[in-house]
Amino acid sequence: MFHGRGWGAANEGSYEVSLSNPQFQTPTSEASPSPSPLPVTSNLKPQTPNYFGLRRDQTTVEDTCIRTCTASNFEAYRVPKNPFTMQLQTQGQVQVFPSLPTILSLVRRSSSVFVKERNLQLSNPLSRPIVEMARDNILLTYFLVDVLFVATGGLLIIFAFTTKFEITEQKTADNVARDLLLDMCPLNAAIGNAILVFFTFLMTVPAIVMRTSRGWLKFAGYLTVISGLVTMVIGLTIWFETLKTRENLFTIWKSQPPSIQSLLQQEFACCGYLNSTSPPFVVDATCVDNLVAAAEGGCVGPLSSFANNFLDIVFTGAFGIVGIDVVFILATAILLKDRKEKERYRHIDEKSGTRGF
Repeated sequence: MFHGRGWGAANEGSYEVSLSNPQFQTPTSEASPSPSPLPVTSNLKPQTPNYFGLRRDQTTVEDTCIRTCTASNFEAYRVPKNPFTMQLQTQGQVQVFPSLPTILSLVRRSSSVFVKERNLQLSNPLSRPIVEMARDNILLTYFLVDVLFVATGGLLIIFAFTTKFEITEQKTADNVARDLLLDMCPLNAAIGNAILVFFTFLMTVPAIVMRTSRGWLKFAGYLTVISGLVTMVIGLTIWFETLKTRENLFTIWKSQPPSIQSLLQQEFACCGYLNSTSPPFVVDATCVDNLVAAAEGGCVGPLSSFANNFLDIVFTGAFGIVGIDVVFILATAILLKDRKEKERYRHIDEKSGTRGF
């Protein structure tokens, strides 16, 4: 038995703490007689179950809170009949503290309720939390980037076939320089890369439909890396050509027939390549004689400027496609990590649902 003072001015007075178990009880002194047992009525109205599935009037050891009651309102509460429940008795009051078995039972019950609600949320997409909605946005973002990725494949194959068709057309002063420069581009590699892009897109379809699968997603990611590397090689090849434009154009100039050289002279209003004599100019409407040809100058300057500006657009477009490939690779990595986390939490929920607390 422990003697002390009550809490606050309203509860001043001596009190005693005892255990309901008879082996822990000690006889009380005459100065502080033990209060008589309070009646427990049975005409209680049913209470609404709380979050843990317990009622306010439940008389089991799974009591959910510390209860304070007096003789006047004791009928609204029932003291749990637990032999290891510690009671603090003061003047006219009985305060009941939950024991260790009560707390453990409460924890087990609350964890079981949490697991059931968690499984219900996972099974019902409309009741998923905000985190699950954000993870669905990850899949939506991946799908949008995937559409951009397959669009780059369409751009590559359209560019390659259109260029091949234009090269075979009749040469004029307006298109001869452009066709000669496009003929320098690796068009067959662009077509092969476009086919790889389309195949990669087909591999992403089961990866999107099967939301728990990661194998298809990894395979599509590896193909995207290969496609991005091929596109980068194409862009770098064209960029390296711009570093030695004059040499490459001189080789192309010498390999062209006089009719093509004449069209180039008419387009850029020049005569010859370096000058009118190296190599010799072609007599046409622009270069009628040696005097006029010497005054016009060679075609190396204007032709090199046109080639650099045109090829800059081509390899910049190739590098832009590589940028989309990089974004798609990052989206694939993010979706892989998201699915890995979902699988991990799914295993945790399955273990919690089968084994309990």
